[in-house]
This record gives sequence, structure tokens and C-alpha cells, in this order.
Amino acid sequence: MSVLSRAETVFSIIQPGSPPTENQRLFARLAPGIQVEAEPEQHALTDFEWVAHGEYQLGLTDTFLIQGVVLSIHRYDITHHDDISDISPMDIVIGWQKMSNPEVLSQIHIEQDNRFYFWHVDEFPIPRHEIELYSTNLHLIPHDTVIREKLFTLKPGDVISLQGHLTDVKKPDGFIWSTSRVRNDDGDGACEILLVRHLSLIKSLTENIDHTQINPQH
Repeated sequence: MSVLSRAETVFSIIQPGSPPTENQRLFARLAPGIQVEAEPEQHALTDFEWVAHGEYQLGLTDTFLIQGVVLSIHRYDITHHDDISDISPMDIVIGWQKMSNPEVLSQIHIEQDNRFYFWHVDEFPIPRHEIELYSTNLHLIPHDTVIREKLFTLKPGDVISLQGHLTDVKKPDGFIWSTSRVRNDDGDGACEILLVRHLSLIKSLTENIDHTQINPQH
């Protein structure tokens, strides 16, 4: 059995039978067990207004706190620049509960591209709805340069805490990029846009891993 899915697109670029990714090989070297039990915490704001953030306007909708394991990272400030990479230079896929268990993660092929999150399994290590429920692709907006630099130090296998606000983004031309505000959606627009005000590295699962054995030189 081969199953393809996505977080924010209607097709997949991952082919069945794809070789394990570097991140899958990394998670395969880690001890099994759930790393983060906590669910994301979200509370709607009572007042909505647009606030300036550089050339953009942010419409803060909810306070948001999430803890989890970094499953994948894609930086848009280096490659695949788009028209929002200046305000959101990075997306991360983060997992909690069963999607923070390295034994599970080693069996799921995850990729990111063009603001989309793709996953593929040959056999389900956990039910499909749990893969979708306990992981998400976050479009990150650093609150300031300090947070921006901290975000750029993150790597797959880090257990982190992110705190800030879910936000809509109004571009200078008036176009509005809307955040998801619910956990059970999928498809286009299903990812959260997070203004990151606080970032904590709880621990790194890969601290003692020899990365030359994960991605050997050819």
C-alpha cells in the first residue's frame, strides 16, 4: 500500500517508493517514544485590528502556543523566493503526540516546497487522521531580528516551544493572506501563519548523533 497526502495542495510531488529522506534516517537512529504530549493552545482575541509590520499589515486573530518536534524546515529567504519571503522567510513542519515519536517519524516521508507540506507512507505507522491531526506546517513571521536569527538555528529533531499570534497578512497591494484557525482542516489555506514572539529550544534529540552516518559523502 502506498498513500500520498498533503497539508496545503491538491497533488503530490513525492513518488511511491521514494528512498528515505535524510530526516527519516535521522529519526531512525533515535530512541522511540512520544516527546511532546501537550496539545497546541489557542485563544481567540476579542478585538481585531490591522497593525503595521514593515510594509505589511498584520491582523492578529488568536494567541497561540505550540510545542513539538521539528520534522522539516524550508527556508524561502535562500531558495524558492516568493512574494512573501521577506516577511515569512521560513516554514517548519512540527509534530506532537504520536507525531513526535521518532519510531513513527522514521516511517513517514516528509517534504516541503512552494509553501506546501507533503507526506508519503508505504504503510501507515499510525492512522492517517493522526498524521494530519498531530502535525502542521507553520508559516513563520519573526517578531524581530533576534527571533529571526533564533529561527535560523533550528534543525529537524529539535524539540521547541513557539509562542505568539496567529495572524492574517495584508500585502502592500491589498491582497490578504489568511491563516488557518482550526486544527481539523486540510487543503489550500490549511496552514497557520504564526507571528513568533517567543522561541525556546527545549532539547535537541540529535545532539549526540553522528550526522556523517546519516548522510554519508559519496
